[in-house]
Amino acid sequence: MDKIVDSDKIYDSFQRAIWPIFWCAQCFGIFPISGLRSSTPNQINFSWTSLRTAYAAIYILFAIFMLTLYTMHIISIGVTAKNFVGFAFFSCCVVSFLYFLWLARKWKEIMIIWTKKESTFLKFPYDVNRISVVTHIRTMGIIFFAMALLEHMLFLANAVHNIFIEASICQYNLPDKAKYYFLKQFSQIFKLIPYNILIGLGITWMNFSLTISWNFMDIFAILVSVGLSKRFEQINNRLRNVKGKCVPETYWQQIRLHYVELCEVVEYVEIYISPVVLISCTNDLYFICYQLLNVFDVLPYKINVIYFWYSLFYLIIRTICLFLFTAEINDQAKKPMEILKTIPTFSWCVELDRFIHQTARESICLSGMRFFYLTRKLVLSMIGTVVTYELVLMQFDYKTVLDFKNTTDTSYACDFSYNDFL
Repeated sequence: MDKIVDSDKIYDSFQRAIWPIFWCAQCFGIFPISGLRSSTPNQINFSWTSLRTAYAAIYILFAIFMLTLYTMHIISIGVTAKNFVGFAFFSCCVVSFLYFLWLARKWKEIMIIWTKKESTFLKFPYDVNRISVVTHIRTMGIIFFAMALLEHMLFLANAVHNIFIEASICQYNLPDKAKYYFLKQFSQIFKLIPYNILIGLGITWMNFSLTISWNFMDIFAILVSVGLSKRFEQINNRLRNVKGKCVPETYWQQIRLHYVELCEVVEYVEIYISPVVLISCTNDLYFICYQLLNVFDVLPYKINVIYFWYSLFYLIIRTICLFLFTAEINDQAKKPMEILKTIPTFSWCVELDRFIHQTARESICLSGMRFFYLTRKLVLSMIGTVVTYELVLMQFDYKTVLDFKNTTDTSYACDFSYNDFL
């Protein structure tokens, strides 16, 4: 009875589920580890001298470089609520790259413990969930990556449109349109280094990678939460099979021990995940407030409208998913209490009593480094926080809000010159 009954259950482990997501992330310099596709976590490896780590280091240095340039830029022109967003974005990207580099060093240890505890749920008497862990995690990973890709494509389309609208209005002579685009889009960089189209393309790719790293913090927290909550769901499914029935005390002893092991996994993983949860939540709240602040602006062109509203929609959806899926761990961990209350009094025993007290008293959930705990109640609190932050930002940037235009402002400085660049 202790043998794993079929290959589908072996396949439904968290490590097997998430490796394609990590492989995609590695294309953008995130999570530089090898052995992701291995059948056991013992083959996972991180090395400071590997090509993956060197590749990741390039992206980290680029993110730090962009953060430095942008910081110097906003200091020179003065900080406002609207131009501070670039500093917040690049800071978040730097932290994201560094966090996943740090986590890559710990991932083997994490997965060894996770896999050991998880193995209980990959064999009898537990069944694979209606939607398996592998299917759930990979589907969500694909959806979020696709939405992030679409958001960045709209960003590029919006940038290209705005840059060439300016060129048309200012009647610039553009012998090389690609050069003009790259010089306008990355002006701070090409004032420091000579222009080359390959460098421009490389910077465009690196900029896309920064966007992925910014998104991946949320994606990672969501997928880890799914992996944990699905195991609690398996316990709840097993409990439903005996709802209202009389079962021996050994049954309650076994399932309580499995519940305890799963709680230990959550507590252990939470130590490593809580930093990214804290960063993701604060980052998402700030960017939602920033986007809401921009609602006051009049957007002159259709591409501006499409990009703005899709970006806001995607950000809100991603944030809601982050809160709901992380809170699902707590929801699933509390559900046994509902089922245990239906057990007849004549089948009451010491183990059942311990199980009830454990589910009632312990708070099993992820946290933002203990500053807050992710439960469904937090969602309402966060809505209030967004309103408060929005009022603060509006006051901080009150001139922009009070004087927003009811007519389209298409004025340009028309001061572009190739002589300003190397």
